[in-house]
Amino acid sequence: MSKLPFHSSTCGFLIGRFPDQMSVRDENNEQQILRVLGEGAFGEVLLVRKGDKGPLVAVKVMDMKRFTSSDDIKTFKKEAAIQQHLSNPGHANVLRYIGKRVDEAKKVFELYLEYADGGELFDRIEPDVGIRENKAQFYFRQLINGLEFIHGYGVTHRDIKPENLFLTKTDVLKIGDFGLATIYKNNGKEREMTMPCGTMPYASPQVISSKYKGLPTDVWSAGVVLHVMLTGELAWEKAHWQCPRYTSWLERALIEPWNNIDSSALDLLYEMLCESEDQRATFETIRSHKWYNKEFGDDEPSKKRVRITGSQPTFGTENGFGASETKIQMQPVPAMAFSQPHNILLLTQEYDHSINPLANMNSRLTRFCVDADYATFAERLQTACEEMSLEVKEKPPHQLMIFDHVQGMTMAVSVFEMFVGGQKRFLVDFRRSTGCGMTMKRTFLDLRRHLFDLICSDATTTLEVGGLKICE
Repeated sequence: MSKLPFHSSTCGFLIGRFPDQMSVRDENNEQQILRVLGEGAFGEVLLVRKGDKGPLVAVKVMDMKRFTSSDDIKTFKKEAAIQQHLSNPGHANVLRYIGKRVDEAKKVFELYLEYADGGELFDRIEPDVGIRENKAQFYFRQLINGLEFIHGYGVTHRDIKPENLFLTKTDVLKIGDFGLATIYKNNGKEREMTMPCGTMPYASPQVISSKYKGLPTDVWSAGVVLHVMLTGELAWEKAHWQCPRYTSWLERALIEPWNNIDSSALDLLYEMLCESEDQRATFETIRSHKWYNKEFGDDEPSKKRVRITGSQPTFGTENGFGASETKIQMQPVPAMAFSQPHNILLLTQEYDHSINPLANMNSRLTRFCVDADYATFAERLQTACEEMSLEVKEKPPHQLMIFDHVQGMTMAVSVFEMFVGGQKRFLVDFRRSTGCGMTMKRTFLDLRRHLFDLICSDATTTLEVGGLKICE
């Protein structure tokens, strides 16, 4: 995926409940680092718990020794200041700031944030399919609520995309990663911006080529997000006349997947993805649009959630637990350490074993189960990647990284030992590290086709029923 100059290489993170007055660092340093949630160019994101039973928080740790200029630390301090500015009033659909810490001696900058236990919106979108229209509307309304709030406080995000939108396990959407955000309005006075930034497929034509305004910029990106949710595809590589997919949109020469979108949703996209900033939709016009207010009946996304409870993982249906229960136990392949996120099923002394280990795993469409062991799977994956002109690196003891140098995308592959009905299976989990999320998902589908004969359908179905893989 193309990224504009100065795009922040930060990692995504998270949500949870925590006390309003929680010290970031206490005298006894009682915080426990449970695992690494993500890695980036400047550091990593850690899942941290205060004490043995305290609340979970995400800590974005930036290594100042990696900074190339003094502007880098200013950027991260600005991010903290903006999130604090927004968290003082607070909003249900905006990731909440907890605190920050600068250790000049160790050259470390730490930003403490809510932990999102439901993962990214990106994880819910099936490539070339998207998500159900009613659920897309459900998430889109929350996105608009959050954007209207931050703009009410003079802030423009400038990097709205599914990877920066996070979910709780109760489907509350929160806007996060304010690394490129800025104040564009103060005391009623608005300024134009000129710095090109963000993620190319989601950036407005003005951001790419000229001066731009705060509100229309985020409205444009939200429109692209809506398109991705409805189709599972990026609208275009960039909103520029040199891009054929974009010019066809301007000429209203609709091709797939545009012609598969509901007419009222398409009408809203016309308003949000209007090339002219002055004629582009506002929050008021979006809220009054017929698709935004469309009724989908009783099939509300918030009412259709799988519950997994008890000390033993038990799978049931959306309407309640089934009569015959399937017990499942999971263990990691020994000595594995994966990034973003690593050891998501790892049962170590850090975890309370009375808690269902599956509850630590977010729903995602990029995983499957295989009969082969780790060594066999790794060999087959290597062969598939060679055929697809991808590079694979295995880092001791058992970390696999896949690199697409043409598309500028990397992904991490984790393999976990799993027992279903007393039979050993291996869960293979693919996770984007850098680059375009939709490119990563298409690569995953191609790899899955290459490895299809290894996939264990019964174990994979068990995961789907349990909510670990979403079937839209």
